[in-house]
Amino acid sequence: MKDFLLGIVLSLLVVSITVVFLPNVPAEAHDNCTHSAYSILGKDLGRENDTKGNAGTMLVNDVQNVPHQTTRAVLVANDLASNFVEVGWRLGPDNLPSSENDPESFIAWEINNAYSLSQGVDVTRGSNQRYRAQDSNSNTLWTFYRNDVNFGPTVDHNFTIGSSFTLSETNATCDTAYAEFSNLRDCTGACTFVQYADLRCRSDNNPVYFFDKISDGQHKVRSPQSSDGC
Repeated sequence: MKDFLLGIVLSLLVVSITVVFLPNVPAEAHDNCTHSAYSILGKDLGRENDTKGNAGTMLVNDVQNVPHQTTRAVLVANDLASNFVEVGWRLGPDNLPSSENDPESFIAWEINNAYSLSQGVDVTRGSNQRYRAQDSNSNTLWTFYRNDVNFGPTVDHNFTIGSSFTLSETNATCDTAYAEFSNLRDCTGACTFVQYADLRCRSDNNPVYFFDKISDGQHKVRSPQSSDGC
């Protein structure tokens, strides 16, 4: 009986300990963040308003449990405010049909301020993925590629030529905007892809992360500031 009662006591202690520790989830440090749309944009100034395709290799950040949307992408834009195509990877709570913990490929486009999104396959954290958007036939039909394989819809847009951009975007200052873009190429004319002609920082409203140019075909976004930035 003594052993039986001791067993009950120990069981209650285990249950008690379990009840105490079950709610022990990581602290939500993000509550102290500044929430806004923060973006760092690179641009090929050398082919401004003269590209019909944009391609780049980008690191998929090895991060977990991101409560706010984060994006890395390349774009071709006739007007960044209203007319563009975009392709890359994203991670965050509105990723569907994936869980919020799975980074995934996506395609986005905006036509006269009407935004559309198509989400694709999951991608592996820590991997490098190559994305490309192009209208090689100059017929307003934009196609998209991940690692040289076509995916997602063909988008019938309202422009054939624009400017090439890179994008690192977050929705909170405490979410990492760290990015690695390499082998940046765009195309004109017959759409033969060549290295960016003159990579520059176009804009940066993130107070924590900064544009860091390595060459015309490569840049990072990192903190603390390690270059002139924008």
